[in-house]
Amino acid sequence: MVSSKINALTKDELDYLETVLNREFKKQVEYATVFKNKNHYNSDDNSKKLVKPLDAVHSQQKLLNMPKW
Repeated sequence: MVSSKINALTKDELDYLETVLNREFKKQVEYATVFKNKNHYNSDDNSKKLVKPLDAVHSQQKLLNMPKW
């Protein structure tokens, strides 16, 4: 069901989703770095949770850009 929903997204929607996910990923990486430097131990790294959605968006973008037979 989720795969059918992501298949229905247009290129513009995928680009926007990628932008939002990248922005959040960068924010989470920066937070984890600052937290580690300040507290001398690692916090829960939420950036790892964003990798799979980013991969899904990239894969769907590649499928949309592939030439049709």
